[in-house]
Amino acid sequence: MKITIINGISKGKHCKDAQVIHNAIEELSSNNEIDHYDITKLNIKPCTGCWTCWIKEPGKCIRNDDMTDIYKSMVKSDLLIFISEVQAGFIQSTIKMVIERMFALLLPYMTIVNNEFHHIPRYEKQPRLGMVIVGQENHDEEQEEIFKEYMYRLSLNFNKGSGHFLHYFNPSNDKEFLNEISNI
Repeated sequence: MKITIINGISKGKHCKDAQVIHNAIEELSSNNEIDHYDITKLNIKPCTGCWTCWIKEPGKCIRNDDMTDIYKSMVKSDLLIFISEVQAGFIQSTIKMVIERMFALLLPYMTIVNNEFHHIPRYEKQPRLGMVIVGQENHDEEQEEIFKEYMYRLSLNFNKGSGHFLHYFNPSNDKEFLNEISNI
């Protein structure tokens, strides 16, 4: 399976978690093709909302940064995993910025899915989506429901609901994470 991982966890703040995640990704690499992007070390600029990727140069963002390589990996992947900590009650801004830039992978046209308007994917193959939340061993049900709903809505827009998952990462049980990925 081809997996693209967008990792927002820096080694400074979550040193133990970052090392365990790195080890889990290494283990995943033995049976899968992995493209791992540590966005704490990449140059990724925010979306300007200029619509160039839809109108002037379809599928190509006007920003000339590291998202160019990430786009290429995303469109070839079976699974796209975001790894984020919680900041101000939601996913971290750098992960959100990557997600917002993914609109270049959609067409400006709309379709109806579950009685809602959603964009049409630009490419036939769309990866399943996953979100791994780090550093929240004691999360509450309301927060989990918010994240589940967010992943569901992302899935509707980017892969027409063909699949998504949410996983709260526990560094003492990294095998649970590996098992979840293996069962996809």
